[in-house]
Amino acid sequence: MSGDFTESLNPIALFAEWLREAEAAEPNDPTAMALATVDAAGLPDVRMVLMKGFDERGFTFFTNYESAKGQEIRAHPKA
Repeated sequence: MSGDFTESLNPIALFAEWLREAEAAEPNDPTAMALATVDAAGLPDVRMVLMKGFDERGFTFFTNYESAKGQEIRAHPKA
């Protein structure tokens, strides 16, 4: 991957470049990402989701609010 994140003045633009490279190299799911939340006991829970978009505010993905993931995010809104 090109671009050194330690020297980037615009991390979103650098991520966009990395994503373009991933889309060219990965035919299946270049937008797959690991999402970590915590459960009611404070234990980590990680699963794969598909990124649907990104901008200066962060990354967008969709989930069912009634799923374990949705409930964990609602209880602890930092993922």
